[in-house]
Amino acid sequence: MLLYSARGIQIEELALDLERTLDLNGFLGISENVRPGYDAVKVNVRVKSPASDENLRELWKLSQGISPVLDMIRNPVPVAFELERLF
Repeated sequence: MLLYSARGIQIEELALDLERTLDLNGFLGISENVRPGYDAVKVNVRVKSPASDENLRELWKLSQGISPVLDMIRNPVPVAFELERLF
């Protein structure tokens, strides 16, 4: 499958691998002094493209500035939960 970026750069393949660290003491409720979330997240991106390294680096930089998922991670957003009983 061929994809084209907002900059017209051809992308033949794109894969993202996420690495994350988590202290299970927080996640499992063992310690109230440890937050239950991830301590860090690292994203490794692999791309196959005929574009130049310079164009790919420019696209990578642009994508980090306009990604709604990355923005949500970097800037806390309100989250609302509702509990609904199913009968």
